[in-house]
Amino acid sequence: MNDKILRQVMSYCINLAKDNAKNDQYPIAAIVADQAGNVLTTSSSSLRKKYDPTNHPEIEAIRKATEILETRFLNDYYLFTTLEPCPMCTSAAIWAKMKGIVYGAYQEDVMEYIDINHNRKFSWRQIRVKSKEIVNNGYPTLELYEGILREECKLLFI
Repeated sequence: MNDKILRQVMSYCINLAKDNAKNDQYPIAAIVADQAGNVLTTSSSSLRKKYDPTNHPEIEAIRKATEILETRFLNDYYLFTTLEPCPMCTSAAIWAKMKGIVYGAYQEDVMEYIDINHNRKFSWRQIRVKSKEIVNNGYPTLELYEGILREECKLLFI
């Protein structure tokens, strides 16, 4: 996937996350898009409205995409997310046979934020397993684009 498309879709994802933060939700968003950057689905965090701990925006975006396409496989699609996906979300992308994952801020970025900001609005819990490690051990192997608009994504934590 070319850099221009990666940046355009991630920029849209960042704007979704900003809008979500205005609704007292985690400032995280996810998009399922094809290689040309055509967006199929979007999702923002709703963990503070729903009581489902698996309702991450990445999972929700994948669920919506499979419903639209009426298939459980998203072979030609990429998962975009503003924060490195957790092991559950990374695994869901692998099980959906997605083409790849694109993310902005790294897990370490949010952990650094937690260490510095003790009086924070959100818990930002993390399972310290890198998305790359799961992708490298999964099948099929997905493309992985890390740190796309990372600095802009890190500003979402504030």
